[in-house]
Amino acid sequence: MKRILIIIIIISLMSLSACNINILKEEKAEGNNKQEETQLNTDNNDASNKKDANYLSTIEKPESLDGLDILQVANAFVLDLLTEDFQRLESLYPYNEEVDTLIKLDEVQKEIIFHNVDMGEVHKLNETYIYQYGTNKFVIVPIEASLHNLNVQVSFNKNNQIIGFSYEEFGLSSATQTRERPEGIVEEDYSFYSDGHVITGTFTSPTSSGDGTNLATYPLVVLTPGFGPSDRDLSIFENKPFRDLAWGLAEAGIATYRYDKRTYLYDDVVNAADFTVYDESINDAIVAVNMAKELGNVNQNRVYVLGFSQGGYLLPRTAEGLIDIAGYIFVSSPAQHMKNYIKEQYEYLAMEDGKISLEEHTTINKMIEDISKLEMLHQIPAQERVQGFYKNYWLDLSTYNPIQTASKITSPVLVLQGERDYQVTTKQYNLWMSAFVEAQNWTFKSYPDLNHFMMKGEGNSYSSEYRIKNHVDLQVIQDIANFIFTN
Repeated sequence: MKRILIIIIIISLMSLSACNINILKEEKAEGNNKQEETQLNTDNNDASNKKDANYLSTIEKPESLDGLDILQVANAFVLDLLTEDFQRLESLYPYNEEVDTLIKLDEVQKEIIFHNVDMGEVHKLNETYIYQYGTNKFVIVPIEASLHNLNVQVSFNKNNQIIGFSYEEFGLSSATQTRERPEGIVEEDYSFYSDGHVITGTFTSPTSSGDGTNLATYPLVVLTPGFGPSDRDLSIFENKPFRDLAWGLAEAGIATYRYDKRTYLYDDVVNAADFTVYDESINDAIVAVNMAKELGNVNQNRVYVLGFSQGGYLLPRTAEGLIDIAGYIFVSSPAQHMKNYIKEQYEYLAMEDGKISLEEHTTINKMIEDISKLEMLHQIPAQERVQGFYKNYWLDLSTYNPIQTASKITSPVLVLQGERDYQVTTKQYNLWMSAFVEAQNWTFKSYPDLNHFMMKGEGNSYSSEYRIKNHVDLQVIQDIANFIFTN
């Protein structure tokens, strides 16, 4: 059963607004269209209400909602979806503007009825759980039913407004599988002040080396995040790649500092007309390094900076503002301006189900239009945003050549790439290699089975893979540790 009714589509972490809303119609299998359409009539509407009466009627619906309690809102919302209580759906819930309009459409309400008929009689609503991606939260309600078990995902923005919902493959919370912090490491929260903003983060340090001996001092790696607003753990659904790196490196005897991205903490900063990647990422990375090297028992001669995705793309610029850095680590890092590869990325994701729908085609055409604007920056009106940012953001990046700027780096450099990465593909990795493979201070390694977040998988990688509980591959952590201890 294919999903989706109203869903937030995670195009990639390079999607500069973090998530884009798309309204996708359920594409029914050819040959079944007429049969399924006949199900969406009044008789089946009544039947679906009757068949669910036994279980769903035992669940009390709240008369009012606590807007701060997204679990309560999501549970009530899903119950109203299942009972097709469109009066409540249209009037009770805190939607953003787009969903507030869409939920009232006959076409959308027919799709809700279709999903209810398709799943059959509801037997059980399982324990609700939450994922996070950037500043958005996703509440998952697992449903057991007579024909199909499925999850309903209700998506909330930072203001606790419903910005989408979707029907997903069934899966219970994997909270019982949550990894515990290993023994022998310490985590402390430290903040720093950058351009008038307080940036919060976590310092993770080892109490002993990888072989168990006590440490007088230890190396430090500062982790700089990728595209979009992200928290210090680089959380994407249940996965926390930066926390994995921090804990794994600490077990090897290496400290780390990771921090919340400025756009995650203060989403209005992008509204400034003069906002650039210095405000978004670079300035904070420089201050974070200079602050973190003073923490604990850090050996100030062995401070490293790791840039992930956009963090790696901007790492050569970040390096220009730092001194006495022992080495740099590029992970899943573009070597080109995003206009050179973002269209390919959108097309790849659109083909996940083997075809490009009308809505997906429209999204791709909008992306092509935006790319064309980036080729004629001076013609963009001052008040217009392209991919979420005003003209000055793009004017600044138009003067930036990552490879040329990286040629100034004399410290040891490690470049890591997952070969299953569809967001930053091996084409970008090969550009880095072509430029620096002969340089004595550059080292390259790629991993056939790993995706953008350095997590193992099989076959083609898609955004749906990120919803599966996983961890950064241990070989990646070992390779970073070996780089640090040998340079």
